[in-house]
Amino acid sequence: MISFAITNYNRIQTVMKLVREHATNDHVSEIVLCDDASSSAVVYELQTALVPYPNARLVQNQNILGLFFNNLRTVENCSNEWVVLCDSDNFMGKDYTNALHREAPWDYGTVYCPERVGPFDFTAMGGCSMSNLHELRETLKRVVGIGDVFLNTGNYFFNRGMYVDVCHQFPKLGLDPHKLWAAEVHALNYAWVASGGKIKCVKGLQYFHATTNADSSWRRITATLEGRRGSEAIRNEINHRIQQGR
Repeated sequence: MISFAITNYNRIQTVMKLVREHATNDHVSEIVLCDDASSSAVVYELQTALVPYPNARLVQNQNILGLFFNNLRTVENCSNEWVVLCDSDNFMGKDYTNALHREAPWDYGTVYCPERVGPFDFTAMGGCSMSNLHELRETLKRVVGIGDVFLNTGNYFFNRGMYVDVCHQFPKLGLDPHKLWAAEVHALNYAWVASGGKIKCVKGLQYFHATTNADSSWRRITATLEGRRGSEAIRNEINHRIQQGR
């Protein structure tokens, strides 16, 4: 069975749309929602809205952890070996887990990524597996102009233990988890391959991205000049490493 892990900050409607969809998903045994210190009003409304869904539970952060550490805490609170991690401003239906089950048996070292995200089409990479930085660099050439978007695409499926291990490899790779700003997905995709894992772009796997509201974690970070510059610097560094194959 699969755990559906949702990160959240100050959202209700979009996150509950995900909960309602997957509370009746035969492939999903639990939904873990990790809230990154939203307002007390939002937390109360979420607690109330989750009451009818016994397989969904809310984990609350007392202080804002930020994107990287909230992702990690969400995954660590899952009880299943295999996890879908997604943001609360995105939506994927039951066809998402159906496509994942067509990939079974799943590989411990592989992170399974979508081939389409709203208007962004990565189908030229569909079915491709990238097991080293050279393969990642060459495969990204198939989606000219949006390879950077692919690296910034999260909402993936992976083995819980492998994800936690890769996150703990960040310092060894010269990446400070406390200074990833809003480029944590770029960093994770790079770190996954650099740590010996594989990225697979799965045929038929897609999700939809909702409009990011003013209170989102991403906007909270990029609203400042430091946050924007920090995020851009990390993305540029990751892209340079991939080009250099290191």
